[in-house]
Amino acid sequence: MKTKNNPLQRFNLKICLTAFVVLGAFVACKPTSQTEKAPPAVQEKVSLGAVFPLTGDTASYGQAAKKGIDLAVGEINKRGGIGGKTVEIIYEDDNGKAANAVSAMEKLISVNKVPLVMGSAGSSVTMAMCPIANREKVVLITPISSSKELTEKGGPFFFRVCPSDVVQAAMMAEWFREDGRKRAAVVFLNTSWGQGLKDEFVNRYKALGGEIVSIEACNEGDRDLRAQLTKAKASNPDALYGITQGREGGALLRQAKELGFDKPVYGADVWGSPELVETAQDAAKGVKIIVPAEYKGTKYQEFAKAFKQRYGEDPDTYAAFSYDMVMILSAALSKADTGDSLQKAMAETSYEGVTGVTKFDKNGDVVGKGFEQKILP
Repeated sequence: MKTKNNPLQRFNLKICLTAFVVLGAFVACKPTSQTEKAPPAVQEKVSLGAVFPLTGDTASYGQAAKKGIDLAVGEINKRGGIGGKTVEIIYEDDNGKAANAVSAMEKLISVNKVPLVMGSAGSSVTMAMCPIANREKVVLITPISSSKELTEKGGPFFFRVCPSDVVQAAMMAEWFREDGRKRAAVVFLNTSWGQGLKDEFVNRYKALGGEIVSIEACNEGDRDLRAQLTKAKASNPDALYGITQGREGGALLRQAKELGFDKPVYGADVWGSPELVETAQDAAKGVKIIVPAEYKGTKYQEFAKAFKQRYGEDPDTYAAFSYDMVMILSAALSKADTGDSLQKAMAETSYEGVTGVTKFDKNGDVVGKGFEQKILP
């Protein structure tokens, strides 16, 4: 016999079912584990610009700079970034061309809103970027460009961590004198860097009693320098000073050998590049060059070890300069973030890094860094 449904029982059943559904929904919304955490908030970033020749005839300089920069940024971010913000680098490839660098810098400032730009390699390229840096009050700093013209015309927002060519030119003139070279021929690159280094060398060499018997210019990208070499050979010098980029220098050395130019050849700092050796091949052996001095302190040894672990190769001088450049920027950015205040912080920054102590004079030139002699193997 069936029992009749009691209205009170039906009401209690509805309450129980409703409670069960609500409880189930509540349980479903709870984390499945007490150890689960909410996703971390997106970390803020500080974006910095970098304009270098990552391709083209001077790519080895841009690539060296990039490796030094990336190593430094990795270490800074591992320590918590700058003011708790992760550092990111926005790279632009100028291919060694001033017009490309100008476009890249305009884009970095207007679109990416960077407070500073690192770059470039060629002094004439960096020189083209300086007016923009000063107009927009954006710090521009280079680890490579060494022209004297940058000292004179770079402006208050320009800085560099590499030494000026004034030091290099004086050392080369004195090396000629020490080697007994009384008559010098010069082949120089017709750029801000080449002209400045040529002028400084000529003035210093003459002051030491030397005679300049031939001065010939060449242009970027020139691969046939036989005309310049023929004139230099006819002037009967004791030695030749080549002030060119690596590719042009390699062609000059190879063609000098072909033409029977048997006088000693000396070269500028950029003749230490892979591009020169690749182009000159065995004609580079014994060439005397001036290169930025390499610091050998404890910090440099630690840097060199970390660099080799990451890239499988030893760092060159420009990678070391670039590493220190980022560390200097980090120190300045921890005090100020943009404009006049950042420029002031940069001017007042002194940093002891892998290339020694870095501080700036009133022109943005690094103080206390120099060059050294080297003979190509």
